[in-house]
Parts: sequence; structure tokens; C-alpha cells
Amino acid sequence: MIAGQAGNGTTIGRVGGFMDRLAEIGSKIEVLDTVNADFDQQKALVVSRDLITRFGDGIDGVYANDDTMARGFIDAWKEAKPGEPTPPIVGINGQKDAFESIKSGEMHSTIVQSPVEDGKLAIETMAEILDGKEVGARLPIPLTVVTKANVDSVEPAF
Repeated sequence: MIAGQAGNGTTIGRVGGFMDRLAEIGSKIEVLDTVNADFDQQKALVVSRDLITRFGDGIDGVYANDDTMARGFIDAWKEAKPGEPTPPIVGINGQKDAFESIKSGEMHSTIVQSPVEDGKLAIETMAEILDGKEVGARLPIPLTVVTKANVDSVEPAF
């Protein structure tokens, strides 16, 4: 797993949510390591080189806390194993580049977290608070999983 910044709320939520879900479903997935790349493509490239050196063909899939870090892994894999297909890679954010990587087969999927939906939820929540309504401590944001099956019918987040 390629995580964002240590201690960052988004990183904590995405790593914790992933691990919690694996436990909930009784998954047999073994996370070989979790490394921080600070939501930075270049740092993800560097840590991915290390992961590939340490685990090589033992890497059956990668979960990156955002699409730019997924791209860092893709680049490291192409560098280390030219011509070999990348293992399934899942990112988050729904960036245009991730859509292109899905179409080309370099990436399995991304999860669109639309900044438009984020903003809309923030405005609606603020309106509810100003109206004296109580709101939950956590508010779910609409997410869309994008794969090769629907990549042409979903709009990238940015």
C-alpha cells in the first residue's frame, strides 16, 4: 500500500478504511508493506522502486491513496520490469491521467472523489448547521469506482 502523509487525516482514513474493510470481509489479502509517499508522484516512484526490489513478483496488487502515487508505482514497475504487465493498481481521486492509465491497461481502477460533490456537501452541511440542524460527525461523499468497463461513461474529477 502506498499511503499519503503520515498523520494526515486523509491518509489515516484511507489506510484505516482499507484495512478495516479487509478485516470485515475476512479477506486473505496480505499487505506486504505500507509506505508513505506524501501524495507525491516522485516520492511514490522512489518508494515503489524499493517495494519492487524487496518484493518483486510477490506484488499481486497495489492500493495507492491517490492517483498520482499510483502513477509513481506504474513508472517504477515499467522501469524495473519493462514489457511486463503491471499488477492491478487501484488509486483514488479520479484524475484524467488515471482514466488514461485504465484505458491503456496500466491501472485497474480509480475511485472518483469529485471536488464538485465535496463542495456541494460542504455547502449543504453548512446550511443545515445555520438552520440549527444537527449533522453527523462523518458525512459520506458519493464515490464512483471507475474500471475499464465504465471508464468511457464517467467524467474525471479533474
